[in-house]
Amino acid sequence: PQPNIIFSGQWQDVTAGGHAAKQLQGTNSRMDLAVHGTSLTLYGFCMSTCELSAKIDGEAWTVINPVAPDAWSEIPVFTGLSDTLHRVTIKNSNIHPGFYLATSPAFRVEGAAIYFQMPVDMGTIYTLNDPIVLPHLGLEGGWAAITAGGYTDPPCMAVDFPDAILRFRSACSGISIWVNHFGGKWRVMRDGVDLGAAVADANNGAWDWLVVAFGLNAAVEAEYAIYPSEGTSQRNYLHQLMIMGGTLANASFTAAHGIAFYGESILRTNLLHDSRYGPAHLLGINLHKPVWNAARAGTRVHSLAAGDNAGEIRTSEITGITPAPGYGVIIYGVLDMQQAGETIAQFSASYSSMLTQLLSGLPATKFICVGILPNTYSTTAARAPWSQAIADAVTNCGCSRITYHQAENWLDATTETLDGLHPNQSGYANIVADLQPLLTAAATQPVTYRRNFLTRRNPGRGCIKSL
Repeated sequence: PQPNIIFSGQWQDVTAGGHAAKQLQGTNSRMDLAVHGTSLTLYGFCMSTCELSAKIDGEAWTVINPVAPDAWSEIPVFTGLSDTLHRVTIKNSNIHPGFYLATSPAFRVEGAAIYFQMPVDMGTIYTLNDPIVLPHLGLEGGWAAITAGGYTDPPCMAVDFPDAILRFRSACSGISIWVNHFGGKWRVMRDGVDLGAAVADANNGAWDWLVVAFGLNAAVEAEYAIYPSEGTSQRNYLHQLMIMGGTLANASFTAAHGIAFYGESILRTNLLHDSRYGPAHLLGINLHKPVWNAARAGTRVHSLAAGDNAGEIRTSEITGITPAPGYGVIIYGVLDMQQAGETIAQFSASYSSMLTQLLSGLPATKFICVGILPNTYSTTAARAPWSQAIADAVTNCGCSRITYHQAENWLDATTETLDGLHPNQSGYANIVADLQPLLTAAATQPVTYRRNFLTRRNPGRGCIKSL
């Protein structure tokens, strides 16, 4: 019956104790089936370290560990039910991969007319890191293969940053992802159009299927993009993609040289809790480029102690990107201003060190350095010398691949921030309006630019003039 059973997570075909078997390896890995009968028993080997559980017809999880573990035996799943079709899910909730399911025979079913069928709520599963699947996916914005929770062969995919996108093409009716995500939400775009409300992830750090789209038009092939629009500072893990009512299209995606963002929480939409309104996500969509949002909340450029994630000591988060980004946007320094005891001279030296590392580590990337953004915690006069230190650091690099842009007119800190510092939706829209033409210009002319402000809110906003 195995063709009618869906194996989610990570299972490996092995030989154990003289039996051909499937070994459950990844945490929460499970099997889903629909079986017609009054009782169901599986044949397997369950170590004492396992926590084997079953859910029958949507009821609560029940532990089904055998009375005598650490031996091959029959393990009852359910008995004494009506002779009809039952929806069954079996999983190991423990991190120890100590369960083996015999593949012949795997199950014993009792009833008048026994049969297995595909669960109607499941679809075709694709493991993201499978060499056969990878060429048909676009993984943009900071994905990495990583071993975690028993997901080793192939390893799961992980992303540290919001705005990272999983892109693919399909004609399907629904989409789910096998994910381990610590809070936050996911969104889906179809041919560049957001499908609606974010999907809350209730997994609480446990691997499970998360439905991200349903009710789609399976008659029309489209490009889908899945991304975490809200999240925490913890890493997100994905292992599989499930497509209902269709299959993954035979499409290919070329790795693109996108845009890397580097800075503090202003770039991470920390207070809005929705990266859809942030400059990284919007510019990636507007310019159709992958983005890496390597901003970190609470960090400065100048390092005060080892491990403080200051901008001058974590440049490898940008220089290690493959393929190398075509552009880098740096918005850094406001927390240096607020750091008691830090001098402009220290800030200037650290900013220069950071730029030197970025330019040498990314020899073809063009960088845009932005001055201190307006905020209600400081005056224009107080910000001026700190922004000037950024401008001087850029000049002293003597490199045409890097430009400086003052930001005093980019937003109104009184009405366009949430707390006097972090932009609201309107503030982010204005930042995007200022950055987008700079990136467009950088794509065609390797020279320094400055903005030509006519009035605060007129159609000339965002115009570019060559120095």
